[in-house]
Amino acid sequence: MIRKGYALDRDYVSSPGEILTESLAAIDLSPQELAQKTQTSITYVEAVLHGKVPVTPEFAMALTQFFEIDAGFWLRLDEGYQYFKRTGHEKQ
Repeated sequence: MIRKGYALDRDYVSSPGEILTESLAAIDLSPQELAQKTQTSITYVEAVLHGKVPVTPEFAMALTQFFEIDAGFWLRLDEGYQYFKRTGHEKQ
């Protein structure tokens, strides 16, 4: 069986940073607190939140202590977003 794919639509592609920003707000955790609790630099956390750098496997694993979301979710989300950026469809 052949599985048909769907073209990425710019209205439906979110960066991990967008989802993470909303998730942090939901649990009332600041980016600074996240950086401290995950032993990650605030520079890296802010870069992720702004879609400037990819999510590392280590950071994705660290996020599992705050959200009931598998690390693979963050990595797959980032992979799709990075592909979207490379193909020139990033939001203006």
